Amino acid sequence: MRVESMDEDIRIFIHNFYFNNIDWHDKLEIETNIRDILNKICNNYKIKLKGFYRIKIYPHNIGTFIEVIKIDDDNYDGCEVDFRIVVIFNKEMYLKLDDYYYFIEYEKLYYDGYYYINLDDIDDYLNIIDFGDIVFDDEINFNKAIIIKKNKTT
Repeated sequence: MRVESMDEDIRIFIHNFYFNNIDWHDKLEIETNIRDILNKICNNYKIKLKGFYRIKIYPHNIGTFIEVIKIDDDNYDGCEVDFRIVVIFNKEMYLKLDDYYYFIEYEKLYYDGYYYINLDDIDDYLNIIDFGDIVFDDEINFNKAIIIKKNKTT
């Protein structure tokens, strides 16, 4: 699991073994699982939530990416929390890297000073999670990106 807190927003990547049997079309099951994982994260990382949040969930074959975005806290007292959960399917995710020295076996895109590896191409994401950031395909201008082919190992 990877948690990044940015001001009042939180970005979370959770490996699939946490959500291995979730039905992403069952609203009650999604709400229960998200509430449970957010409680664990807030307790472990000492994060306090108060107000109204939009939670964007991006299920992926290697894990689930969650964005917790604070919308409003003016009408909320104490520890009141309200969520609007949106599940977004079929969004391509990439690992954004400064350097690709350890990743020569993957095809990469080079754009705006960074290298991008499609997460669909990565077999074991847990081994490389700390090398970069997860970004979405809309952050990459594919018309200006350069494709770097993978090096074949012998």
